[in-house]
Amino acid sequence: MNQIVVNEPNRWRLDSPGATGWQRSARPDAAKKYFMVSADGHANEPANLWVERIDAKYRERLPRVITDKDGVQWRVSEGHRPDRLRLSTLEGEDQLRAKAGADPLGRLADHDLDGIDVELIFPNKGLAMWATPDPEFAMAQCRVFNDWAWEQFADHQDRMIPAGAIALWRHPRRHILILIVIIQSLAVFADVAYQGHPKIYVLSPSTWITGLLMVITAVLVWWPVGEERKAIRRVDRPADYGATPTEATPPGGS
Repeated sequence: MNQIVVNEPNRWRLDSPGATGWQRSARPDAAKKYFMVSADGHANEPANLWVERIDAKYRERLPRVITDKDGVQWRVSEGHRPDRLRLSTLEGEDQLRAKAGADPLGRLADHDLDGIDVELIFPNKGLAMWATPDPEFAMAQCRVFNDWAWEQFADHQDRMIPAGAIALWRHPRRHILILIVIIQSLAVFADVAYQGHPKIYVLSPSTWITGLLMVITAVLVWWPVGEERKAIRRVDRPADYGATPTEATPPGGS
């Protein structure tokens, strides 16, 4: 905080009981520092990122801000209702926070100041990528974010890890059921471990029931019917990167 002039509305942030008597601390200068992971960080993407990089056929459909006849600004995203923007004037530390994170080196400097060792980074402006019900349009936006994120953070993977963005299938039901499968799988392994028996066939009735539910759920997830079959296709083929299958390399690959 020594590098930041803290204005009066934010002075309360400096009040702290301190770490006297603690065996370990999260403070960056602590002799026995905790290993600190920021598990829900967000990127600060350029405002024109998608407009400049996305395929021209999608440009007019991108999330955007419009101003109505009364001067009120609205955020418009395909798949969402218009959301009114409530703008406020920032100053002091709040203004610095709003601008932070756009530059990787500046982001690392903030981490050093805060005692953060590793950060997992999610989209910020890009969170609107998943608003659209069109999986191909969503995937096109995801590719833009993924390419940019790799360019930004690839040289700092030891401390900053961007999460890859992937467009989901058309039907939300599938996503819920996939989550159920994961939870049920964990339940099975937990039940086996609880019994402390190495042989998989020694299972409690609850495990057998859970296993049966896993099979049923997997069938619902992976067995499309009717028109659903037409909607399922690979949305990230080598051809999408302008390469043949033998020479294709994912963004950031070697």
